[in-house]
Amino acid sequence: MILDSNWKDTYGNPLEAFQKEFKVAADDRTPVSEKEWRVTFPAAGTRQPLILNFPDPLDHALLSRMILIVDAKGNSVTGVTEISKSEMHWEYMPDSLWASGIYSVAVNTALEDLAGNNLNGVFDREMKGSDQQIATADFVKLQFGVTKH
Repeated sequence: MILDSNWKDTYGNPLEAFQKEFKVAADDRTPVSEKEWRVTFPAAGTRQPLILNFPDPLDHALLSRMILIVDAKGNSVTGVTEISKSEMHWEYMPDSLWASGIYSVAVNTALEDLAGNNLNGVFDREMKGSDQQIATADFVKLQFGVTKH
């Protein structure tokens, strides 16, 4: 895909030139599963990032807005998100030092991989029976503790 710098955004401003190569492969019929993610936890009293590593690339635009970090009271932890170019690595660095305590990674179940599969199931599968209960879950929460190392 090539995005030419002559293209304009909604406000008439020129877009930055961009190029990305895609490779076509066999269809992917595997739902996204947070159980397959590798998590690196930060230490209390630091601004070390919380790191999520995914086995397969996830949708970059969705990654940037569908994962939140919340404290034990359910308050959002403000910070900066960084996503690797491969879309397989997500980092969250808090604005303040991590305090000791329990936190959760709240992942919107609509987060998709590049084939459109999400945490509710595969892209083009019809939902039946008990599957519909899974599809109504808005978030999956991965709880973790932050302590001094």
